[in-house]
Amino acid sequence: MTSCEAKPLHGGLRAILLAKSFPCTEEQSSGLLAALTVTECETRKSGGLLFYRSGVSKYIEDHKTEYLAFPYLNRQVDMNLILWQQVFNIADAFAYCVRRAMARNHFSNVAEPKRPFSIFGYVDNGKDYGAGRDGVDALNVCGFASVHLENIYVNRIKKHFHCGINVSNDPQIQLALEAIDGLDIACLSEREKEQAVKAIECGYLLRDGNMLYTKILVNTLSDCSRLFDLSNALQTGYFDDDAETVASKLAALIKKAVPDHLLGEWRYANQLANLPIYDAVIECLIDKGILTPPEDGIEAEGCWMSVENKGIAESNRMVALGNS
Repeated sequence: MTSCEAKPLHGGLRAILLAKSFPCTEEQSSGLLAALTVTECETRKSGGLLFYRSGVSKYIEDHKTEYLAFPYLNRQVDMNLILWQQVFNIADAFAYCVRRAMARNHFSNVAEPKRPFSIFGYVDNGKDYGAGRDGVDALNVCGFASVHLENIYVNRIKKHFHCGINVSNDPQIQLALEAIDGLDIACLSEREKEQAVKAIECGYLLRDGNMLYTKILVNTLSDCSRLFDLSNALQTGYFDDDAETVASKLAALIKKAVPDHLLGEWRYANQLANLPIYDAVIECLIDKGILTPPEDGIEAEGCWMSVENKGIAESNRMVALGNS
């Protein structure tokens, strides 16, 4: 049984739909497209991404002990793995603050269209904003009642798996599950040893002597609700001043590029402008020395899983039955 949550952000895909939602001139559409570049530049000039270089680095340093204190199940955890897990939420925190400032201070009198869905698009500028975050669920695998895996992918990180992967058919993920508490290499078959080598190469496992341990981050499903609390706290006032500076510049650009009768769609124009944010923030954090990317794009960074063992699942089921 699988499920997924994805954020595909590919340039050319939405370009086809431009005429259906934005009946604007080539000049206007170019102006809207310019938001992708202008917003990134203006963000840097106004201190938004420079704020990431200084402000976020201080926030991370101030909360380093709390990040490391999260009850991961791994034998060893390092800050780089934790921050790669958190980086989308850190970037989203700034985007959220910009969106909130735009809604509150620049488009509060613009009614949101009342319809089930909207279609929007932009002219393909040759760049691929292929950032995403895929998740997959599985039941009754390797002694665990429930398993949830996620991985991110950006220019610096390749995805470990695609949305919809069948975990019960993936021997490398199964070895990662079996190695959470340690796995003796001597107990593996020759075929399993071959898969273990591949799992080490792609970052699922690490070897310590004759033992294998899970390298990607692991936590319990019961802790999922607080996994991103520290990073999400950046939404509560931390970026307000810089977010308003960017929001005012972006709002002016949207009002100039988008026809009046489509201003109610400003959220989609803002979404277009937000496409480069993940890579831009990641590059800033790498420049500052806060993040270290994997050399070939595929390692333990940007991949993690949450598990629930059968004992906990059975206990929860009994409690539910007792309360029914």
